[in-house]
Amino acid sequence: MMKEWFAKMTGTKWKGKGEIWLDPEGNSAEAYDCELIIQGDEIKYSWTYENEVNHGSFTFHEAGATWVDSWHQPNAVSCSNVQEAWVIFAVSHKN
Repeated sequence: MMKEWFAKMTGTKWKGKGEIWLDPEGNSAEAYDCELIIQGDEIKYSWTYENEVNHGSFTFHEAGATWVDSWHQPNAVSCSNVQEAWVIFAVSHKN
């Protein structure tokens, strides 16, 4: 199903707002501008926090995905598929 979805969605772009939750109590979130594009077997995204543009991507493979993000995860890590999820994709990374 995932390959079919990527084939159908390749080249699509979205722009909108996201939220970052840095409050340790979880009581407030800060909104930020973000953009996402689907290319082949990869989802690339960018988002702005404190006037700095950050970039990230998920590159998908059979067992999951490789994730990198200039703010959250600057060194690429391997993520495993989460089979029970009810979404287009869900992956998990354990330190």
